[in-house]
Amino acid sequence: MSGTTGTGTHAAQARRLRVLLLCEVGEGGQEQFLDAYERVRHAVAEVPGHLVDQLCRSTEDPGQWLITSEWESAARFHAWVDSAEHREMVAPLRACVVGRRSLRYTVERETPHRPPPVVTRHAVTYSVRPGSGPAVAKVFGSRVPPPGTASDTRLRRASLYRHGDRFFRTVEIAGGPEHIGPTLAAIVRQPHVRAIEDEVRTHMVTDVDLGDEESARSFFRRAALRAVHHHTADGAHGGLRRHVLFYPVLPGRGPMLAELLGRHDRSTVGEATAALRAATVYAAEDMVVRSVDLDVPAVDAPGLAVGAGGGADLAGLLDPGLCPHDLSTRDGQLAFLDAFDMPPVTDFVATPA
Repeated sequence: MSGTTGTGTHAAQARRLRVLLLCEVGEGGQEQFLDAYERVRHAVAEVPGHLVDQLCRSTEDPGQWLITSEWESAARFHAWVDSAEHREMVAPLRACVVGRRSLRYTVERETPHRPPPVVTRHAVTYSVRPGSGPAVAKVFGSRVPPPGTASDTRLRRASLYRHGDRFFRTVEIAGGPEHIGPTLAAIVRQPHVRAIEDEVRTHMVTDVDLGDEESARSFFRRAALRAVHHHTADGAHGGLRRHVLFYPVLPGRGPMLAELLGRHDRSTVGEATAALRAATVYAAEDMVVRSVDLDVPAVDAPGLAVGAGGGADLAGLLDPGLCPHDLSTRDGQLAFLDAFDMPPVTDFVATPA
């Protein structure tokens, strides 16, 4: 029996410990108590073995408070709570309470929080020979990819857009940025993709052999547009309208424009009255493209779609020769959408595995 008891005690010492401290704060002492907790909590956070703590207040009796803390083990907690350092550290808190009770529990079972899946967004861009844009778009549009599943690759969505003779490919990949290269490589190895790329290759401004590993790696590196800003509203759902916009940037103004659009989206995505549910800014130097998901037609919220809502001032960052529109007005925003909202050439969404 003694052996069993010893093993059980050792196991309990090794488990995490949850400590509940019930505090009764006298009338008029709430602010003093909160000030004391604010001073103490950062010091406690530095104690070896401390993991986290929370301060909670009763919904029924405002004088009843609960401090919960979690520790790596009971041994770590007792080493601190039995020390002179502990008594000195918590003295300001004890001076504020008229009653307290401590409860201690070992953590026996835990249901972990399941974080949302990680999705990496990326884009590539390339130009075709002058006047070849429509022909290349026709090649892509006539080749429907075979049905795929999410287990084929990490690819979740791949879309192709065109502005004149320049194409933009956006992809959404399950996992972190380290999966971008392997996923793109796996995609270009697929027979139907190779067939399309071989046909398009004759139209490219720069010859690229995607069948050659080094050539493909060099192309994807040069053509990359990084997702520099992304914002998604809580509870964003399917059925949204996606628009991808090209921004004719003045030389040297690309980073400033990307940052301005990112600030706009951060302040508007998910607002209760806003139709903008998600937005991604892709950029590389003076090449800036923005993807937006709206729950209304873009013409019903042109300022949000363009990124000119909420007082965002794009003047001075866009080429007036290509974009003469006054984006502070609805008419100017609609004109921008008409000129730079790129309809999808293809839009492939992987079916769930």
